Amino acid sequence: MPARVRRESLVGSARRALSGLALLLVLPLVPSGCGGVEGEQPTRPQSRPRSADPRLLEARAALEEGSLGVAASLIEQLGAQGGFEGALLAARVEALSGDPVEALRQIEIARGLDETDPRSFATAAEIYCAMGRLEAADAEIQRGIEAAGERGPELSRAYGVLAISNPGNAKLGVALLEDALAADPELPFVRIPLSRGKEQVARGAIGAEEYAAADALLAEALALVPGEPIARETRAELRLAERRFDDAVELYEGLLAEDVQVREQLLNALRASAADALIANDRDLQVKRYLRMRELGVPMADMGFGRVVLERRAEELADAGFETFQRAEVTPVDLDAEDFSAAVARREREFARAETMFRNALDCDAGSPKARHGLGLALFRQGHYTEAAVEWQGLANAFAGEDLPFPLHLDLARALFGAERGEEAREVLGEYLGDHPGGRWVDQTQELADTFE
Repeated sequence: MPARVRRESLVGSARRALSGLALLLVLPLVPSGCGGVEGEQPTRPQSRPRSADPRLLEARAALEEGSLGVAASLIEQLGAQGGFEGALLAARVEALSGDPVEALRQIEIARGLDETDPRSFATAAEIYCAMGRLEAADAEIQRGIEAAGERGPELSRAYGVLAISNPGNAKLGVALLEDALAADPELPFVRIPLSRGKEQVARGAIGAEEYAAADALLAEALALVPGEPIARETRAELRLAERRFDDAVELYEGLLAEDVQVREQLLNALRASAADALIANDRDLQVKRYLRMRELGVPMADMGFGRVVLERRAEELADAGFETFQRAEVTPVDLDAEDFSAAVARREREFARAETMFRNALDCDAGSPKARHGLGLALFRQGHYTEAAVEWQGLANAFAGEDLPFPLHLDLARALFGAERGEEAREVLGEYLGDHPGGRWVDQTQELADTFE
């Protein structure tokens, strides 16, 4: 009994439920309309013989690896010597380069050389799929079957590409692409669409909470195209669904480092990880996640509970910084030269440690006056007078007109004087005396001003 491929369009799948394509899955790859001896296994159609020209092989390999420039250069060198296959490769290069008109012109050149070879129809169909012209792709596949008299691996591949281009038909597409590979294990241009098809099926499995199946499918997709960004992003979504938030963060961070636009997805993963860390009472991880959100540009005002967490950590770090600073402030006495030298070195290390603590506090809360004042003190004690002045001037500007619990103007004046900017130091002290004639720091200010004369 003859096995015939029913001509059903893949387009409008919601209306026809891909009835023609579904039939293809249960029919063997045999010539359309050909009969067979009853009880005899029909012969499976084979791919058309591919050229062994090393230049064409190299160009094809470059295209499959995504090296468009290399492939284009090789095909240009071949020119007319590339023949039928060269024209089809040129069509793919032009399509990937954004020139579909020239791509289709190259298809017609190939057909002029062999109008019955199904590869020109398969290539045209796949290019139409990339353009979103699915009806045209379907028509090309049907013409290819008529011209070749059979549905070989190349047209099965094109059917698979068309299927995965129709929402909801990824399983069908994967089955067709795997069928094509079974018929021709060396079939070119099947690896990427098969990977994408498996990713689409995996996405559906995630929605159905079939996480193990989704994980296996994504592993297969990435084995076909290692590092493929879409499959990795879907794997990150799977990790979120599995509540493996830290793994999701790591995956999104890797994608973002490669300039894949996943900032919002990463922020969602960071929020989920921080919330999970709150439940686990892991404050360090909470702080780490919220700090990363700040690095990604989330304003402190939009941090929600994260703002509370970061402000608390900033206060803790600033307090620890002052404890370290005060220990270092103790001047060693009654020591011999060697011990005194060692004590001074320890003191310098303590000031440096205090500086690090204050900087970490400011990373958590850039508006902390305690941390900024402490940073200025640590810098000043290490002889970094200009840097200390910058910190204190910034603090003075931020809290202009407010009564701070420490004499900031005195510290700023000392730092400016140490940086050999005596005139500016005197101006700072003079402004305070003029603006606060009855202020609580008047005596200390006048005394310091006298020493600068």
